[in-house]
Amino acid sequence: MGKCYVYRVIRENAVTGQRGKRSKLYFCFDKPLNVGGIYCGLGSGFPGFQRVLELTEVREFRDEDGDTSDV
Repeated sequence: MGKCYVYRVIRENAVTGQRGKRSKLYFCFDKPLNVGGIYCGLGSGFPGFQRVLELTEVREFRDEDGDTSDV
């Protein structure tokens, strides 16, 4: 069984601390991110630095079938 973490992130200027207007959902299958942390290079659609606002959901899934089930 694997886990999928769903985070709400927002773009942030690392120098001034100014945040963007809208947040986005970011899906992560690797290690969990730190809430409140700032990350760079999260992938396509997430340019620059992103601040993790909250962990919205954790989903478990089966590797062999690809079926998902909410936790």
